[in-house]
Amino acid sequence: PKKFIAVFDSNPFKYDFYITLGFNTEFYMFDVWEKFIDDVRKVLLKSEMTFLYKPKVINKYCHEEYLKHVNDLAKEKNCITINSEIDATQIIQKSSACISMPFTSTALIAKLEGKPSVYYDPSGLIQKDDRSSHNIPVLVGIEELEEWVSALYEN
Repeated sequence: PKKFIAVFDSNPFKYDFYITLGFNTEFYMFDVWEKFIDDVRKVLLKSEMTFLYKPKVINKYCHEEYLKHVNDLAKEKNCITINSEIDATQIIQKSSACISMPFTSTALIAKLEGKPSVYYDPSGLIQKDDRSSHNIPVLVGIEELEEWVSALYEN
């Protein structure tokens, strides 16, 4: 499509994988990932904006439901799922804007490419002024995401 928003996530891994690493599992769990994707899908569908979704590489540690949901997402009318092997920079360069899960490097790449870029946190667990954001806005909740997408349309 001529205009699209690039969407990038972080894989939700199985709970056992996080435990073996000693990681805090609150944010990168399947339910947060699912809310991220569902909110983005709803907002962009409502705005009639197409989004290109680039999932991370699937591996044996991914949550069982992740692959199923990625496959279902590919059937959505306003979503195009991109092969995980394609370079994110190429996608970003052709996009209108970028929505990333905190704190993936794609938001930084988009910023460097001069594209509107945000991190979206559906859970409210990430602080808006977190140093890891590198001054890229952190949107919390679907209302803030809707406002940001509406502002893109106005411009």
